[in-house]
Amino acid sequence: MRIIAALFAFSLLGACSTIDATIDGGKNLVSAVITDTAGVVSYTLDTTSTVLKDVSSSATPEEK
Repeated sequence: MRIIAALFAFSLLGACSTIDATIDGGKNLVSAVITDTAGVVSYTLDTTSTVLKDVSSSATPEEK
């Protein structure tokens, strides 16, 4: 009976470790997606800003 209880406890601890690893992996995945999304948004806004500045400078007549 003790052996069965020990095996049950050991398997329970192993399952908890696996669940913790899965949760940590999920957190890392979400963090990476957030970082990538922020990078893409930042790049898009930078590019749009540059294009708008170029268009604005081209459309503004120069004073003589």
